[in-house]
Amino acid sequence: MELIVKEYNKGAFISAVKKQGMVNGFLCQCRENDWEYIKRLAGNNEDVIYSDYMTEGVRFFMGVPNGRDIG
Repeated sequence: MELIVKEYNKGAFISAVKKQGMVNGFLCQCRENDWEYIKRLAGNNEDVIYSDYMTEGVRFFMGVPNGRDIG
């Protein structure tokens, strides 16, 4: 994720995934934009992803931080 967000002005992400760890195997971004790729990674880990539209820059959350309402 760090490689993706560093390409954007004020890019950042917060990870609150339940299953933290390394990816087993090879991952490739092919014929999909960055957002589609990030969604696929989150889906493969059975997590949610949502953008932080309240702050400046390209920012998103992966997983749901404890006590945070995303409703």
